[in-house]
Amino acid sequence: MAETVLVVHGIANRSEKELEDHIAFLETKTNGAYEFIGCYWGDLGGISEGLEDALPVMRAVQQTAISPMKAAGMAGRLAEVRQELMGVSVVSEQEVAQILSQVIRDQLGLSAHVAKANQLAPDGLEPAILEEIKNTNALVLLTPDELQDAGKLMAEFIRAERSDPSTAHLKGVNAALGISDWTDYPKDAFRRFLGRLDAFAGRLISNGGGGINQGIRRALSDGVAQTLGDIVVYHEKKAKLHSRLFERLRENDKTLGSEENPVTVLAHSLGGIICLDAALGCEVFENGEDGEERDETLHIKRFLTFGTQAAFFHIISPRSGISQYKPGSPVELPSTIGRWCNLWHPLDILAFTAGKVFKFSDGTAPADYRIDSTLSEEWHFKGWLHSSYWSHPMLIEKLKSF
Repeated sequence: MAETVLVVHGIANRSEKELEDHIAFLETKTNGAYEFIGCYWGDLGGISEGLEDALPVMRAVQQTAISPMKAAGMAGRLAEVRQELMGVSVVSEQEVAQILSQVIRDQLGLSAHVAKANQLAPDGLEPAILEEIKNTNALVLLTPDELQDAGKLMAEFIRAERSDPSTAHLKGVNAALGISDWTDYPKDAFRRFLGRLDAFAGRLISNGGGGINQGIRRALSDGVAQTLGDIVVYHEKKAKLHSRLFERLRENDKTLGSEENPVTVLAHSLGGIICLDAALGCEVFENGEDGEERDETLHIKRFLTFGTQAAFFHIISPRSGISQYKPGSPVELPSTIGRWCNLWHPLDILAFTAGKVFKFSDGTAPADYRIDSTLSEEWHFKGWLHSSYWSHPMLIEKLKSF
């Protein structure tokens, strides 16, 4: 029998279809093992139209090196922020290809020219690398020094590839590696090498320091403004949102979410706070979203949160029903929460850990897991990593295992 999972979205979601699409994706990845119940509350959230008129205008950053990146959205701003705050020169795709190809040649002891028809011609390495860089947009945020290291890694990839007996049929006359003309080298090999370097670049940027993080916070101020709007409205309309949550549960099963029948909850962002507050005890309306109020408590079997601010908000405004947090003294959670697994991304400015702030009655803590993404994935999400969890493999992995 499929396990029932309540799915609660987070901030700045104004489309019920968006939540339905997330659930459809989860269904395809779990092969019918779960029955997902979506709780959409975006229609009760804050009004975001016109917010840009209230945001301060940040000083412009010169973009001389960004146009070759096809800079757009938050990915382009990420390059600007890194250039502005760390004094890093952003290189073009062409310069990346030049640096990588020269380092590879130096590491492998190869010439930049090959003999063709009794004359020397370019070896074709730089254009081959440039073609794949344009396809992935993976390495343009690295500094020249970092690209030197990346080129050394790529040379090692190539050295390992050429020592594999399965590649012995490839053309080439170089005595050590069998490479003379890079136009003969398989394109999928370059794609594989650069894919690995893409992951390396993503980790490097993620760990880039507090300065970059603060710059990104400025760059993402519109998203933060929408977040603040939803947070304000939630605290004004708690009973309405909690009524919606229990309504969705009881439409499925009159006992779902009760002490006798606790429910597994998958909650993003502010959805995690909504569910935490419900598990601590909340008020709901007798008749949907109006009328007399009554007390309700959500009983959670497994609590999977991602990109949530639960610990942050409890510290600054202690939730009812549990004690105030003191540094070094985690707050004991009630028995209404069975287990808690929390995912966070180092570039998600709205994500917080829970393991140091909360604990269960047996002394164990909620489990925090860092997730990472490649630079190409960060490009895809325009730098707004708060939405990246829904399609991340670790979300499915933890749903199945914790």
